[in-house]
Amino acid sequence: MGGAQTKPPQEFLREMESEVVPEDSAFWQEMLSSFAQCGDIFEQMSFVEFRRISPTNLLAFVKKLLHFLRLSLRNSKEMDNVPQVLSCVHVLTRIMSVVLEVSPETSPHSLFWVQQAEGESTTPLAQELLYTLVELLFAPAFTIPASAQPTARVPDEGALRYNEALLWEAGVLSTKRRTSTRAMDQARLALVQCLLVFLSSVLFVPSDQLASYADPWAALLSSPACPHRVELIASLLNTIFSYEPNWRMPYSAVIFSDARGDLVAASAKLLIVLLDARPVTPDTPTLSQLLLAVRAPADLEFLFQGFVRLLGNPVAYASTYLPASAHVITCEQELLVLLWKLIGANAAFRDHLLEEDRPCQLMHPLLYFLNLGLADPQRHSGLVHLGTYVLLYLSGFRSFGVALNEPCTRKIPRGPNIVGTYADQLVMTIHHILLKYARSSIALSSTLLTILVNISPYIKSLGKVASSGLVDLFAAFAKPRFLYRHASHPEFLTLLIETFNNIIQYQYEGNPHLVYNLVLRARIFKELASSSVEGLPAAPAGPVTAPIAAPAMTPTPTPTPSATPAPAEAKAEVAVAVAVEDEDTEEVECEEAAGEVAAEEDMPGEPVTEPEHAPPSESDDEGLPAPTAAPEPEPREQAERGPASVAEATPATESAPAAETAAAPEPEPEPEECYHGR
Repeated sequence: MGGAQTKPPQEFLREMESEVVPEDSAFWQEMLSSFAQCGDIFEQMSFVEFRRISPTNLLAFVKKLLHFLRLSLRNSKEMDNVPQVLSCVHVLTRIMSVVLEVSPETSPHSLFWVQQAEGESTTPLAQELLYTLVELLFAPAFTIPASAQPTARVPDEGALRYNEALLWEAGVLSTKRRTSTRAMDQARLALVQCLLVFLSSVLFVPSDQLASYADPWAALLSSPACPHRVELIASLLNTIFSYEPNWRMPYSAVIFSDARGDLVAASAKLLIVLLDARPVTPDTPTLSQLLLAVRAPADLEFLFQGFVRLLGNPVAYASTYLPASAHVITCEQELLVLLWKLIGANAAFRDHLLEEDRPCQLMHPLLYFLNLGLADPQRHSGLVHLGTYVLLYLSGFRSFGVALNEPCTRKIPRGPNIVGTYADQLVMTIHHILLKYARSSIALSSTLLTILVNISPYIKSLGKVASSGLVDLFAAFAKPRFLYRHASHPEFLTLLIETFNNIIQYQYEGNPHLVYNLVLRARIFKELASSSVEGLPAAPAGPVTAPIAAPAMTPTPTPTPSATPAPAEAKAEVAVAVAVEDEDTEEVECEEAAGEVAAEEDMPGEPVTEPEHAPPSESDDEGLPAPTAAPEPEPREQAERGPASVAEATPATESAPAAETAAAPEPEPEPEECYHGR
């Protein structure tokens, strides 16, 4: 591809618009040399110029690029033409962005799946392209050190077959440290970005066909015939979780570019796409199943520490005293998706994450992302949903709920300014999100309330602020203007009542602040229990749209709700017409409803008085006792009798402290792990 430049690449592309260029013409060699000398192709060449090329010439151009890449791969030991190879990869990336566009008239996309005769074998051009790019990802002197000597490794029966010398970094499946240069990172980045373009055909599929669409390019990469597919998954994992963004001096990111950071972000995107790839046949193992092979304690700790370090980077950036002095990553959403997929696909990693104090190490960045999305929903609303789904899955396990009783010693940026446990921080964060999203996002609100239900049996001591926030939230949701506005709003009260019942039943002695607030607001429960919908017009005919359920992350079947509807739900169905007719006059925010309830109850401005006797000290046991006598009550049965059961646990006089009027129930066994998938 050497030689002097004869004319700019734009002139070659204009010649390919009309006349058909023979494949054996010297035109192609001159054009490849011109592209290698033009510099940054993405800045100098636009999509419009490539769209004008005829499909026949475009296919011939791709074949010439493939031929040059395969020749370079055969001579990879010398690899003295790295700039030319990178130029070909960049041109191929730009071309495939045009090829994958679906055009009803003329689309060259189908030409890539026609079998091309080469000697005795017939292979589609698409397969040749993808597998050549994958082999370039592990080419010596290009993407791995030239001194790397691939050694044949024959593992035990049933284990993964891979070549340890081809891995990019140490970590999963390898402990040997490797040296990577900036040129290697740039070559890896170019190839990873090119593969991402190949796997982006789903972006051009109509929305009504997405459910049945199977990406043929992704199927090729997930096929067992794909070379180095185990090395590819392990290299991507090691590149992502071995990245250390804060090793430089302050403000170094302003002076130097971070090629490794760009590679980490692109690797995270490619790994997510590969894990979502559907197999060619149902019996073919998917790439996500390869994650099950990561079971060694050292590998699990490597992944966990990588999550803590990378997810904690934005928190450290927001907490520093020197503004913009640290380098901040830009792939926090991709990391949350990977965390969600790993805890759902790899039970060993999930169990490792839930041991000791590891859940608290992840709670700090998760709470920060939730509060960040609350402060700027236009830019970070995705962080709220991703963090909510991760917390929903983890809240179904007992060890996670027990770990939330640890004190939160570090301040969470943008978080609630309170002192307490991680349970207090989580409750107040959910409280703030619900006051903002309760009306606009039914699915998100229902998921957050389900998290409260799941962790409520394990909260040993809820603080004053969190206890008052829970009851204020119930008072806001119990207002008729909010309760009858949507058919799903009564379910919010059902979940909150279930939360109160779980805390009273299993952690009564350690939660005097919550019991006192319930006694102080007993009138809300009495009015809700005695409320009537007589005289209201009937609801209009037609089905009511149900909230979207959160994706389930466990193979265990989700518990189904009781067949008998809650009383509040029946009232809501009758009152839908009134809420629709009076929407203009009854418009009210959840914050206003909470303020009205506080005014009606004549709550003092000072903190509530303590009970006469001090709350019982927390037990020194590491965890709560396992159930031995009584089984766990059905969640929906508790919800249906919620107002009555709370009233039974509170005296008739509202002014008496809870410690004097409410008798402590008999100790009951700890509930089993519960998971309410929504």
